[in-house]
Amino acid sequence: MGGDRAAGRPTALLLLPLLAFAYPVIYGLLSRSQTPEILGRWSKFFFAFNLWNVLLVLAALALWRAGRLWLLTAAYLLVVLTTAVFPANSQLAELPGMALTMPLIRTLCGVAILLAAFLASRGPAGKPHSLGLLLGTLILCVSVLDLALLGLLSLRPSENRSVAGLRVEYDLSRVDGEDVLLVGDSFVWGQGVPVADRMGDRLEARLDGPEVFSLGERGTGLVDYNRMLEELPAGARARSTVIAYYMNDMPAPESAQARAVNLMKSFGKSFPTLRFVADHLAKALTPDVDAYHRFVIGCYDETHPGYELRWQRLAGQVETLSETARTRGREQPLFVILPLMVDFESYPLDDAHRRLGDLAAGAGFEVLDLLPMFRREMTDGVAYRTVPNDNHFNEAAHDRVAEEIQRSLESRAAP
Repeated sequence: MGGDRAAGRPTALLLLPLLAFAYPVIYGLLSRSQTPEILGRWSKFFFAFNLWNVLLVLAALALWRAGRLWLLTAAYLLVVLTTAVFPANSQLAELPGMALTMPLIRTLCGVAILLAAFLASRGPAGKPHSLGLLLGTLILCVSVLDLALLGLLSLRPSENRSVAGLRVEYDLSRVDGEDVLLVGDSFVWGQGVPVADRMGDRLEARLDGPEVFSLGERGTGLVDYNRMLEELPAGARARSTVIAYYMNDMPAPESAQARAVNLMKSFGKSFPTLRFVADHLAKALTPDVDAYHRFVIGCYDETHPGYELRWQRLAGQVETLSETARTRGREQPLFVILPLMVDFESYPLDDAHRRLGDLAAGAGFEVLDLLPMFRREMTDGVAYRTVPNDNHFNEAAHDRVAEEIQRSLESRAAP
């Protein structure tokens, strides 16, 4: 900027981003890692992350006091980047109000950068610096879009909201040796059905006693299922761990579009607008459920180049997930295979189901393949979708899945 140093101490309004940023910083300092290594409280990564946050706040305060507006702008850009890291940190993933706090911090950063651009222009020309205006406006626009999207989504029924994370907040410190951990994606989340009609909630009602923790996040896969189990509080050990495998959990062939969607979904944990765009871009690539099913079916085409490498990657993910699941449950973990909701008389992935079952059994899972039950009782899966142009289960299908899982759990000998 032409005038980096402001005349006298700049306005206190420039400190507003730090006031908002102080909330997650203090939360991080008060949190405790599951595997504390430093000062009996933090892991090495978490300690470094906390140290970075504290130094960033102190540096911004010093730059404000010295009136170094251009450097203060740089510090606020680092704050914006740091907000994108918070949701990826396991200790901070449950920060109360995370979805609202991060866009709010970025909004205030955008305002402060714009204000700094004007304050630094107090010279003969009196024109604000164009780079500062551009950066501040860009950050402010994205952040306001995030906040507006959060507001709009809050008005929609919960089963139709396009946001990341668990649908129901659980106190995972309460997990005990009689409970069930049900892990999966949008099927466990309950896309398109009320909370009470999800397979996990139906299962809990059928078990009549143990609590079922539905750890489902939309748009996730086996790597994420393993992360969810690893992030449980230290010592949390249920009776059973149930993995709900839907057929799109197979690693897909690489493409530029898929990489772009996955990247936006990753950043979408902190930027709701990016998550929204990623979800709709994914829908654009497969505009209807039939196109989506053709895509999923193609993932299991053994003649496709790279298939064996993708299958080996899947095998590694299943093995890792089995190892983690065994540490989180007293009984053998259960691997439930959910079929595509199509005409079961001409179901296209019978061989894939058999190979998946063998793979999971070899990794140490008990396998519950629901294709035979769906084929026997439902004939045409289209009638059991939430709506015709959607691949998710309706309430009746969720209830039958819950019943089959219940039978599998209760058929086991007492540990």
